[in-house]
Amino acid sequence: MSLVSIDIASVLRHSRDIVPQVTPESPAAEAARLMASHRSGAVLVRDAGGHIHGVLSEAEIVRIVAQRAAGIRGLAVEEVMRR
Repeated sequence: MSLVSIDIASVLRHSRDIVPQVTPESPAAEAARLMASHRSGAVLVRDAGGHIHGVLSEAEIVRIVAQRAAGIRGLAVEEVMRR
């Protein structure tokens, strides 16, 4: 049995059609809708130039909903995601 080494950057470069993606400025509610429609626990956060800023997870959305009466309403992805 051999192990294959996979570079995560390579995977992410070729994942545009597979992994749901948003920009840092996207509404957090849009990210939540994408997660639900793709049955995914996270979205990849990239800027218009393709630079990866990180990942926004369901857990981060739940944390904000629990802490803030308005939930994620009116927040951008960059305001919700942890770095």
